Amino acid sequence: MKMKNVLSAALTGALMLSLFAGCSGGSGSSPSPSASASPEASQQPEATTIQVAALESGYGADMWREVADAFTAQTGIQVQLTVDKKLEDVIGPAMQGGEFPDVIHLATGREAGLTDQFIKDNNIMDITDVLSMTVPGEDVKVSDKIAGGFTDTSLTNPYGDGKTYLAPMFYSPCGLFYNKGLFDAKGWTVPTTWDEMWALGDQAAAEGISLFTYPTTGYFDAFFYALMYSVGGPEFFDKATHYEEGIWDTPEAQTCFDIVTKLASYTDPVTPAQANDNDFTQNQQLVLDNKALFMPNGTWIVGEMAEAPRADGFEWGMTALPAVEAGGDGYSYTWFEQAWMPAGAEHVEAGKQFLAFLYSDTACEIFAKAGAIQPVLGIADKLEGDNVMFYSIYDNGAKAAMGNFAAYNSVAGLGTVREVFFDPVNHLVSGNATEQAWIDGIKAASDQMRNKTIDRPKLVRLMALYFFITYAALTITFYAAFLVDGYHLPKAFSGVLISLFFLAIMAPGLILDRIIGIFKGYTNVAAIAMIGAGLFCFGIFRDRGMLVVGASLAGFGYGLMQPLIYDKTAIIAPPRAATLALSFVMAVNYLAIMLCPFLIDTFTRLTALHGDRVPFLLNGMLTAGLALLAFRHRDDFTLGLDASYYKR
Repeated sequence: MKMKNVLSAALTGALMLSLFAGCSGGSGSSPSPSASASPEASQQPEATTIQVAALESGYGADMWREVADAFTAQTGIQVQLTVDKKLEDVIGPAMQGGEFPDVIHLATGREAGLTDQFIKDNNIMDITDVLSMTVPGEDVKVSDKIAGGFTDTSLTNPYGDGKTYLAPMFYSPCGLFYNKGLFDAKGWTVPTTWDEMWALGDQAAAEGISLFTYPTTGYFDAFFYALMYSVGGPEFFDKATHYEEGIWDTPEAQTCFDIVTKLASYTDPVTPAQANDNDFTQNQQLVLDNKALFMPNGTWIVGEMAEAPRADGFEWGMTALPAVEAGGDGYSYTWFEQAWMPAGAEHVEAGKQFLAFLYSDTACEIFAKAGAIQPVLGIADKLEGDNVMFYSIYDNGAKAAMGNFAAYNSVAGLGTVREVFFDPVNHLVSGNATEQAWIDGIKAASDQMRNKTIDRPKLVRLMALYFFITYAALTITFYAAFLVDGYHLPKAFSGVLISLFFLAIMAPGLILDRIIGIFKGYTNVAAIAMIGAGLFCFGIFRDRGMLVVGASLAGFGYGLMQPLIYDKTAIIAPPRAATLALSFVMAVNYLAIMLCPFLIDTFTRLTALHGDRVPFLLNGMLTAGLALLAFRHRDDFTLGLDASYYKR
């Protein structure tokens, strides 16, 4: 369910506490300290210990233990290390309780979305000053070791305020891959400008070789990002990826479109038919068979095609995208992981020292042994095999292009970035679409993607929904005591019912994925119906068992709905405004708590209806009506649940 479960669990607990106040992994997951400090450090009266949490990826966990030990030996600062393949599940519960690691290695874009959520909530620390720190054990600043461009990207500065919040970690460069052996045999030179590229394309065509192919249109993300950088630099890239009004009418944008369109005419004609998840390797095979010269790809291509047949003398080559004109910059796009510090980190200065140490020669060598390559200048000197060529691309003059198109609010009928920007390339190659049609589609989509403010109509509807279900469910907390007394049950039983109600609110957060997997698009309908059924149990039955069932049902339904409302609130606002939107929704919660008894008492006075059952029957009927409305409008943003929540 993507990142939804993390947010849901956190907010379930948080909101339960607010209501209560208003009404009255793996074996490697356990923290293990690093090696003991040096003799000098042991003499310190109060040795500092920092908490470091790192994802155990394909590189393994041992490298992190070695780095932690080396850091302790260098600084005397001890490290309590948590490394796990499911890091979010390990550190998430503690962070919900306010206990944060000092440093976290966990990239954006993961399914659980923990890092992304911290960014959304502005709960990630400004680490700009780390760049000016001296690397522990060395006499060089961190900024002097990191390759150019790695700290000037939305992946390290998600807020666009000129500061650095995430440190760039292990990376993989992308570019144009080719058969170096063929170029050597033909005496061809790898183009450094697009004019040279077109000239080579004509030369290759004369020998029956296409200039270009691509695995799928999805591979145009890295290509197009690097192209935008080379044409207009970081400023143009930033404006374009945030869908700035008029950006696609600029000369820079037109140059990008013209290059891709012309490249489509040099693309092997069989490419579109094979550009799918089943046949993409056949397009890659075109390069290995000398039927096409270049394809966009990443360093993983070597392993992916390791067993594939190839032309005699084949040798992998990789180059950055050509510059637009002679003397211009060539760019290579790169994906990279990130390390960061939560805003709630306890040992700030020591944590920043650890971040700085990650760029030390010692740490880089440890990471490199495991295959994890840091974006550090000169790193290629420590590599072997094809990695020497791949990772020296930035040492050889190419600049790093990083970042991606900004997230945008879901709009009915609006496709993904790939569908809008890159899939049309297939039609350009096949001749089924014109360049202008492609541009017009991008412009139209960008107009919808440009939403930089809170979607107010959706926010109002979510606030109204949340107000009502809070008001209805709280009938139990305000009126259960009167009902119990009227039924001549022990007075303490009302406390039992209220406790069960709050315990039931907590329960859905623990199994939210499973519940949504069962009810899917009917989840909200089921949740509202549970609240209504719980209220009817109080209003109709007198025995203790049914009252227990009623309290449990109402609490469970309420606990199921609240995290979904919070999550929807977060996605109808841009990241910097998400907290503001959430504050409005939370305010509604407290307003419902305050007004619940006044609204019910006002109704009973106006209608002259009396009796301890009235509040429950009244709100039970209103909730039943809302459940029916939710059923009829289950495709609605507010009352429904789109497939992204339950599709795997």
